[in-house]
Amino acid sequence: MANRKIIEFPSPKLREKSIKVESFDDEFRQLVKDMLDTNGVKMGVGLAAPQIGFLKRVVVINCTRVEMENPEPIEALEDSQQLVMVNPVLELSGEKHRWKEACLSVPGVSGLIERSQFVNLKFQNYNGEHREVDLDWPISGVVQHECDHLDGILYVHRMSGISRSMLLKKFRKKQKKIKEMIAAMSSFGDDPAPPKRGSNTTTKKKKKRKKNVPKKNHLKKKKKR
Repeated sequence: MANRKIIEFPSPKLREKSIKVESFDDEFRQLVKDMLDTNGVKMGVGLAAPQIGFLKRVVVINCTRVEMENPEPIEALEDSQQLVMVNPVLELSGEKHRWKEACLSVPGVSGLIERSQFVNLKFQNYNGEHREVDLDWPISGVVQHECDHLDGILYVHRMSGISRSMLLKKFRKKQKKIKEMIAAMSSFGDDPAPPKRGSNTTTKKKKKRKKNVPKKNHLKKKKKR
């Protein structure tokens, strides 16, 4: 299992645009495996390749977390409930829904976002085969969120100025508190240096024990004549 580190806001890497996957080789398959492992460990709904430092247009979604049957199960993967989307193209339609979103790259906070109800999704699967599927709410909202990462967009960038400022202020406050807690735990775990031998402050003088000397008999024995 390769549990990769999640890149967190405000890293500029999250703002870069990903490139199209051209080769479905061993390197690509290892990337997908790392994404699935990381998403499982972090207990995320979905994960995009840029979140672990790879600018490739790949997204994985755990269908069990959105109560959805996987439209494209893959026999080669151990978990058949993981949807793997490569080079996704979205066509949005329908009314807008306002709901609360969170993100592994912006931990500890969530914000209200507007998303379209319907998504016509064209993508390539794990084997490079072209697929097309129509998605309804709420899975359509999850797909929109994850695919935004491929274009360097986080959900916070879709919030209004005031809402975004308030959320980021809360985020920075939480991050500062986490760092303080980690620093406190680290200092708590340091063992004090052992006392030096012969130190007057840490050692007590040992009292000399008196030797057990037999008491003299005050009655002298009479000498034999």
